[in-house]
Amino acid sequence: MDELFGLSMTYISATMLIAFLAIMLVVGILAWRNRVMLRLGLRNIPRRKSQSVLIVVGSMLSAVIITAAFATGDTISSSIRSDAIVELANIDEVITSSEDSEGFGQPGPPYFPEEEFLRLEESLRGFDQIDGMVPHMAETVPAFSQTTSLSEGRMRVTALDPSRMDGFVPLTTLDGDVVSVEGLPVDSLYLNEKAAEELSAQAGHRITLHIGREEAEFDVAGVVRPGGMAGQSTSSTALLSLEQGQALFDRQGQINIISVSNRGGAQDGADLSRDVTKHLRGLLADSDVAAELKGLLNQPALMTAISEKRDFTRGQTREQLDTLHRELQEDGVSEELVQALSDQVVQGDVLAAIESLDMPADQRQELLDNAFDLFDDLASLSVFEVKRTLLDIADVAGSGITSLFVMFGLFSIMVGILLIFLIFVMLAAARRTEMGMARAVGAKRSHLVQMFVFEGTAYDLMAAAVGTALGLVISYGIIGLLNYIIGRLDVDFSFSYSVQATSIIAAFCMGMIIVFATAVVSATRVSRMNIAEAVRGVPENIVLGGEPSFQDRAKLLPLSIGRPLVFLWQGLSSIARGMFLRGILRSLSSVLWVIIFPIWIVDFAISLVRFSLPYMRRGWLVFLLGAVLYLGGVYSWSSAAAFTLGMTLMILGFGLMMRLLVAARPQFTEVFGLILALSGVLLVPYGILNGQGVTITIGALLLASGAAMAIPLISGKLPRRPQTIDRHAFTLVGALVLAFWLLPEDIGELLAGELQGDIEMFFISGICMVGAAVWTVMYNADLMLQGLTILTSRVGKLRPVVVTAVAYPMSAKFRTGLTLAMFSLVIFTMVVMSLLNDSFANTFRDTERIAGGWDIEGRVTFTSPIDDIRASIADNSTLSMDDFEAIGGYTFAPLTVRQVGAESQVWESYALQASDDEYLAASEYGFLTTIPEYRGDEEAVWEALRQDPNLAVIDSGAIEQANEDFDSAGSFTLDGVSITEDLEGPITVEVSEPLTGWEREYTIIAILDPPADPVGIIASRAGIDVPSVPEIPITTYRFRAAEGVDVRELSKGLEVAFLANGMETVVLEDQIADLVSFFRSFYNLLIGYMGLGLIVGIAALGVVSMRAVVERRQQIGVLRALGYRQQMVQLSFLLESSFVTLLGVAIGVTLGFVLSNNLVTGFEDQLEGISFSVPWLQIVGIIIATYVFAMLTTYFPARQASRVTPADALRYE
Repeated sequence: MDELFGLSMTYISATMLIAFLAIMLVVGILAWRNRVMLRLGLRNIPRRKSQSVLIVVGSMLSAVIITAAFATGDTISSSIRSDAIVELANIDEVITSSEDSEGFGQPGPPYFPEEEFLRLEESLRGFDQIDGMVPHMAETVPAFSQTTSLSEGRMRVTALDPSRMDGFVPLTTLDGDVVSVEGLPVDSLYLNEKAAEELSAQAGHRITLHIGREEAEFDVAGVVRPGGMAGQSTSSTALLSLEQGQALFDRQGQINIISVSNRGGAQDGADLSRDVTKHLRGLLADSDVAAELKGLLNQPALMTAISEKRDFTRGQTREQLDTLHRELQEDGVSEELVQALSDQVVQGDVLAAIESLDMPADQRQELLDNAFDLFDDLASLSVFEVKRTLLDIADVAGSGITSLFVMFGLFSIMVGILLIFLIFVMLAAARRTEMGMARAVGAKRSHLVQMFVFEGTAYDLMAAAVGTALGLVISYGIIGLLNYIIGRLDVDFSFSYSVQATSIIAAFCMGMIIVFATAVVSATRVSRMNIAEAVRGVPENIVLGGEPSFQDRAKLLPLSIGRPLVFLWQGLSSIARGMFLRGILRSLSSVLWVIIFPIWIVDFAISLVRFSLPYMRRGWLVFLLGAVLYLGGVYSWSSAAAFTLGMTLMILGFGLMMRLLVAARPQFTEVFGLILALSGVLLVPYGILNGQGVTITIGALLLASGAAMAIPLISGKLPRRPQTIDRHAFTLVGALVLAFWLLPEDIGELLAGELQGDIEMFFISGICMVGAAVWTVMYNADLMLQGLTILTSRVGKLRPVVVTAVAYPMSAKFRTGLTLAMFSLVIFTMVVMSLLNDSFANTFRDTERIAGGWDIEGRVTFTSPIDDIRASIADNSTLSMDDFEAIGGYTFAPLTVRQVGAESQVWESYALQASDDEYLAASEYGFLTTIPEYRGDEEAVWEALRQDPNLAVIDSGAIEQANEDFDSAGSFTLDGVSITEDLEGPITVEVSEPLTGWEREYTIIAILDPPADPVGIIASRAGIDVPSVPEIPITTYRFRAAEGVDVRELSKGLEVAFLANGMETVVLEDQIADLVSFFRSFYNLLIGYMGLGLIVGIAALGVVSMRAVVERRQQIGVLRALGYRQQMVQLSFLLESSFVTLLGVAIGVTLGFVLSNNLVTGFEDQLEGISFSVPWLQIVGIIIATYVFAMLTTYFPARQASRVTPADALRYE
C-alpha cells in the first residue's frame, strides 16, 4: 500500500516517526530535569499490577485498530500486486486496435494487419526502454478431451510468434524444461496448468477445439506453467505458433494483440510504463489529427474549463491534464501532448469541459462532435498500461480497505480516548490528597502535569507495543476470514499475508501519539484543584480559574504563527547567556516545528481554541459556527455532514445562551421565551407553505426554545438553583439533538433538500446521538435515583443494596458518563450494522424477483453459437423440452448512448441487451417506475417491448443516485430522473455502434427494479436484425425449469448437451445465495472488528470497579459496621456495574433500532422489497456477551471489596 487518504505511506510513517521521536525527546528532557516527578509518576505502575494491566489493555485499542487496518490494506495491496506480477510476468503494455470489437456484439479485440506490427517494430529501433514485443492472436473457444471426456467451455487459444520471445519469460514445463511453440507439428499444442487441470490432460492426450461449426483435433505436446504468454493461473490457455493460429482461425497475415516488455524484470519494468506508453502513443498517433485537435482545443474559455476539471482529479489524470494544459499553449505537437490526448480518461474530461462551456447550444454541440471525431481518428492502435493499471488498482484497493477499516474503527478509537481520559480522572482522584500535599509544599501545576505525563508515557509505550503486536495478529485473522469468505464464491484467488515496515512504524507511532495527546489533555485537566480541599480529602471540585483577558488571549495567535521564530530567538538568547543546552534544544524545536508542519498547525489550532473558548462557553460562537456549517452544507457544499453538524452546534449554542439568560434574568427570559415561541408558531407554517427549509428549521428552534423558557412563567415556578437551571438547559439541548438526529429522512430532505453523504455520516451520527443521550441521562441522574427508590420500596432487604449500587455511579457523573458513552457507542455501532445487514439481506432473499423467475443461465462462445436451441434440445437424447417451462436468450453488446434533449450530448458508454421474444414474454422482472400508461401492469411493459422494437426499458443503474449501489452497464446516466420519483413520460435515447455506424433511437418506458440482474438497455432483437448490422447470434440463454425438475441436474445436463458450443451454466439461486452469504460474512467481519471497542468498555468497568474498592474503603467499613454482610457488599458492586452496563446497552440498542428503522424506511422508496427486520439471535448474543464479560471483569474487585473487614476499613487513612 503506497498511499492512504491521498498521502504517501512513506511520508505518513516518516512524519509519525519524527513526531514520536520529538515527543520522546521532550519527555526525556523533562524527565532528566525533574527526576523527582519522574520517580513519583513511575512508582505507581508496579504497585497495582492488575490495574496497570487493565490500563494497558484499554489504552492499546488505538494501536490495535490502526495496525489491523494498515496490515489488512498492505496484504490486499501486496497480494493483488504479486498476482499481477506473477500472472503478467514481463508483459507491461498491450497494444490493440482502437475499435471496441471486431463487429457489432462481438467480444474480444479486433484484428489488424501484421504489417502494422512490423512498421512499429522498425520505428522502435534504437529505443532501449523496450526489450521485447510479441505479435499474437487470441480467441476463446470450447475444448473437449477425447482421452478423459472432460470439457472446458472457455479455452483461450493464444497463437504467438516464437521468434520474438526475447525479453519475455520463456514457456516452461512443470518439470522446469524450457520449450517453444516453434517447430510444433501442425496438430500439436501446449496447455497451461489450468487447462490441463480442467481437462485432466497430459502430454500425448488428444483434444478437440470447436471453432464455429468446425472441429480441430490436436495432440497435447506438454503442460507449461502459467504466467506471461502462457496465460493466467485462473484461465485455461492453449498455446500455438502464430502460423498455426492464423491457419486455424483463417486469419492469414492478421493479429489482434501486441504484448510489450519493458527493459528490466517483471516488477521494475512497470516503472518505465509511463515513458514507454508516451513514446508508443507518439509513434502510433496521426500527427495531423493531433495538430487539428490542438487547434480545436486551444481556446481561452476551453483552457479555463480544462483547468477547472483538473482541480477535481488526482494522480496520473491530474498530471496528464496539467501536461495537456501546458502543451496546448506551446508551439508544435510534442510527444507529451500526443500522450495526453491519447489518454481515454483525459479525452472524457476534455469532452466534459467542452460540455460545460457557456456558449450557444448549436456551437457547443458542433465543437463537441468535432472533438469526438478527432479523438476517434487520432490513432488506429491503442496502448494500454496493463501492469501499471493493475498495480494502481492494487494500491487503490489496499488504500480503500484501510480507509474502510479505519472509518469503522473510529468508534473504537473514540472509545479508547474516552477510557484514557477516564483512567487519568480515576488516577487523579486516587492520588488527590497526595497531589494536594505536593502542591502545599511547593510543587506547581506543571509538576503535577509532568508527573502524570511520565506515568502516561510509560503506559503509552507499553500499550502501543502490545497493541501493534495484537493488531498484527488480528489482521492475520481478518485475512484468514476474507480468504474463507472469498473461497465460498468459488474464486481462484487468495490473499497472502504481508505487512510493510512503514505501516508498522506508522501504526505504532499513531497509536502512541493518540494516547499521549489524550494523556496530556487529561493531565492538564486533573492538575486543576483547590489545595486545601485536596489535602482535606473533600469531594472534587475542578478549579477552572478566571477567564483570561482579551489581550492575553489575543497574543496567543501571533505567537503560535511565529512559533519557530520565537523558539529560534529564545535559543540564540540562551546560547548568548551561556545556557548552551537550553539554547540548542530551543533552536532544534524551531527546526522541528518547520519540518513537522502538522505540529505547527496543531499549535495554531490550540491557540485558536484557547482564544475562542470563553465565547464558546457562552454559546453564541457555537451557534454562529453551526449556522455557517448549516448554510454552507445546504447552499454551497451540498454536504450532509456539514448540515447535520451545523444543526447540532446551533442547538447546543442556543441551549448554552439560554442557560446564561435564565441564570441572569429569569423573568426577562420567560417573557422573551414567549416572544420566541410566538415567532416560531408564525415561521413554521410559513416555511411549510413556501417550501423553505431554513424558515421551518429556525421556526421550530424558536418554538421549542421559547416554550422551554416560558414554562416557568406559565407554571408559576421559577428555577433559582443552578443545578435545576443546568438540568433544564442541558436536558432540552440533549432532547433536541436526539430529536433532530432521529427525524425521518423525508423531513430531513424538507429541511435541507437532497445532500451528499458518505460513510462519515455513520460516525458523526453515532457520536452526536450517543453524546446527546448520555448527556440527557446524566443530567437527570437524581430523578432516576428517586424513581428507583420508589420502585424498590417493597423489595425489603435488597433495597439498601440496590439504592447504594445506583447512588454511587450517579454521584460521580463525569466518570459514569464516560463509561456509559463507551458502552453506548460500541453497542450502537454493532446494533446498527447488524440491523442494516439483516434488513438489506431481505432485498436479496427473493431470488425470483432478482432473476426474473429464471432458474438457470447458460452462456456460449460467440464463435460457437447455437442455431436453434429448442430444436437442439428436442434432438438431444439426454434432454427433453418437457423439462423446461420457458427458454429465452439475448445478446449483450457495448454501445454509446446519449439522451435526446438532455443538457449533456456527449456519447457515453452503455450496453444493449437485445432479447428474443421468448425472453421478453417469460421474464417476470418488476419495475422501479413506468410511464403512466403502464403503471401497475408489468406484463404490459414486456408485451409492448415484444410488439414494438422501438421501445425499451433500462436498468436502475442509469439513475445517478442508484448506480453507486448496484452494477451499472456503463457511464451513461439519465438526466432529470430521480430514483424516488415516477416517470412522467417516455424518455428518448440515441444508441450508436461506432464500428458499423449503426444508430437508432429507443423510447424508454420503464426502469427496472434495482435488485433485478439485467443491466443496460433491454429491447427486442428485432431492432438489430437489420441489413446494416451483421447477424448477431444469441450468446446468453435463460432457462426456467418445469415443476418437479431438479434444477442443478438440469444445469449439468445442459453443459454436457452443448459441450461443442462451450456452454457454461450457473444455477441463479445458488449464485445469488453465494453473493448474499459473501456480503453477510463481510458485514459480520466488520461487526466483529468494531466489537474490539467492547474490550475497552469492559476494561473501563474493571478500572472503575478497582478504583471504587480503594476509594470507598471507609464507606465499605461503615456499611459493614451497620450490618451489611459480605454478600451484600459484593452484590452492591456487581449491581453497580450491571446498572452502568445495562444502561449503556439500553441507550445503544434503543438508538441503534430507531436510526436503523429510519434508514430502512428512507430506502423503501428506492429499493422495493427492503424491510426492517431484527436478527434477534445476533442482537441478544451481543447483549449477553457484553454483560457476561463486564460482570467477569467486575467480579474480582467486588469479591475483594466484600472481604474488607470493618476494623481495617475504618482505620484506613
